[in-house]
Amino acid sequence: MKSALKKCLPLLFPAVVFAVFFAAAWRGLVFSGLLPADGNLLILTYPLRENVKAAILSGAPPLWNPLQNMGEPLLADPQSMSLYPPFLFGLLLSFAGFMKFWILFHSALAFYFLYRVALRLGGDEISAAACAAFFVFNPLVLSKGTLGVCFASLAWYPVCAWFYLEGSAIALGLAFAMLWLAGYPSYSVMAAVIFAAAAIFSGRDKTVFLLKSALLALALDAAQTLPFLEMLSRSARGVLLDKSTAAVYSSTPAGLGMQLLVPPWVKTPDFGGADPGILAFYAGITALSLAVYAAVKNGKAERAAVFLCAVLLALALGPATPLYAALPFTNVFRFPAYWLLPALLIIALLCARGLAKVEKPALRLSLAALLAADIFAAGFARSTFAWVKPAYFTDTPRLARDFARDYGGARIYHTVDFQKAVSASALGSERDYVFIKEALLPSHGTAFGVAEARSYQVLRSKSCADYLLDMETRPQARAKLLDDAGIALVMDAKQSAGKIEFLRFENKTARPLMYFDGGSPPPRYEPGRNSVRVETEADRPQLLVMRQVYYPGWKALIDGKTAPLETYNGIFSAVRVPSGKHEVVFRYRPLSLLAGAALSLCALLFIAIRFLSEFHFASERRACSISAAKAGFLSSRG
Repeated sequence: MKSALKKCLPLLFPAVVFAVFFAAAWRGLVFSGLLPADGNLLILTYPLRENVKAAILSGAPPLWNPLQNMGEPLLADPQSMSLYPPFLFGLLLSFAGFMKFWILFHSALAFYFLYRVALRLGGDEISAAACAAFFVFNPLVLSKGTLGVCFASLAWYPVCAWFYLEGSAIALGLAFAMLWLAGYPSYSVMAAVIFAAAAIFSGRDKTVFLLKSALLALALDAAQTLPFLEMLSRSARGVLLDKSTAAVYSSTPAGLGMQLLVPPWVKTPDFGGADPGILAFYAGITALSLAVYAAVKNGKAERAAVFLCAVLLALALGPATPLYAALPFTNVFRFPAYWLLPALLIIALLCARGLAKVEKPALRLSLAALLAADIFAAGFARSTFAWVKPAYFTDTPRLARDFARDYGGARIYHTVDFQKAVSASALGSERDYVFIKEALLPSHGTAFGVAEARSYQVLRSKSCADYLLDMETRPQARAKLLDDAGIALVMDAKQSAGKIEFLRFENKTARPLMYFDGGSPPPRYEPGRNSVRVETEADRPQLLVMRQVYYPGWKALIDGKTAPLETYNGIFSAVRVPSGKHEVVFRYRPLSLLAGAALSLCALLFIAIRFLSEFHFASERRACSISAAKAGFLSSRG
């Protein structure tokens, strides 16, 4: 008992520091039972969670999402987090419980490992706790709390840093795999760039070590990465973005200079109407001074870290940085300001090295306290979201109830004007969010079973994007396009005198999920998450249409035998059914998932074998040591 207590004592101080900072930064969550709210949580985190949960509760794996964008892959979308263990555990909780667990778990994960890293770099307990708090409770990190995938992904950066320093290839591979499964590919790309740069600087051995870890991570994640690459290749986005799109949300030189030096509790940064959740960042004079001191008092590694940090800050400026457009990786993802995250991590690590080089304990303690107090005030003062009651998310909007009652399995369609009006509106108070929730913001309605023609999705399929474009630009064909897509309600909007007015238009001739192209009465069908079972009876061969996007992995079986799938109107799946009575089954089983799952299982098997073999050898060594000790004891007595 005493030995166990003795082992826990070193963690008591950082635990207290974490608890104080967490309670202050997330006081609404801790003390009032409120949840942070912004558009990201409304249209991304909450609906995707509910869609994955609905699939699992129905007894089906979360492979396909029939509700978004006229049907699209679910597991292949990293932001669904369908294979991320903490997310799957969180499905057992209420949404309020999920959010509390999500923010607490990932905050504690990042804090603990960054604390360990800071100790390893030479800091004492107080300095290490201050550096960990500087990162975890920085406005940049706090602002990601409502975007679950970002918050979870960034929490694995310190974990990766720890196992990189430890030199454990398998542990680092697992950490990289979790970073990907947490759901934000952009952060995985950035991590690859940062760790590759560090390994190359460290030499051949570290580069080989990193390569082994990366290959293991790729194999572990293959069950999702292979379907993701297929989804990416078929998306309207494409693998690479054009330079103008990729440069959206770049920091400005003046704005970044202010964020580096001026505390947000002194002057709130002006983001120029851009999303503060992306651009929020703060370093402070204390942290920057310690980082520079680390470079001056230490060796080339610290100076290289300062140089890398400066490069990352320059990348965050986007096109304002000379030669930015010529760099090969800058159009892989949007938002150059994301490079502020690894820059912040490097500043935190340099702070640890700088404090370790301060010889006078009193001065070191004072600087650590000043660093902690500065970021405490910044985190306490800065909030990029509103606070709402959990019922705000979970209560079914009136429009969703009416839609389910009046239109059954039909779809709702949000026009481009609707999207523009909502995007241009100012969202600050709870009343603002209630207003857009009741308008059934795209993607949010899917959490309540409402099928949509246009949902929030960066990787929307090209066929869906082309179909939506036709509806917007070909008014003469719009009626048929609405009918074929099963759209029963069109949501439009206009702005006047700074206010949004939502408009609704009914379409009473929308087709059901399954229908015959020839005009015959629709057949009976039983829809599932990843399949649809249909009973047909016709006096002549007909084309049976399923108004879900045609996508690799869908198969049609007629009376148990595979039948060739066709595309209808360039978007939907269809199969030719002979005359007479037949049972037709549409089933989604993508080959990319099967191949990826096989690779992932092989990687897990490899890790299990390595673990068991090391455990076996350790047991043998322990047994040999005991035997040798006994032999020595007996010989000494003889």
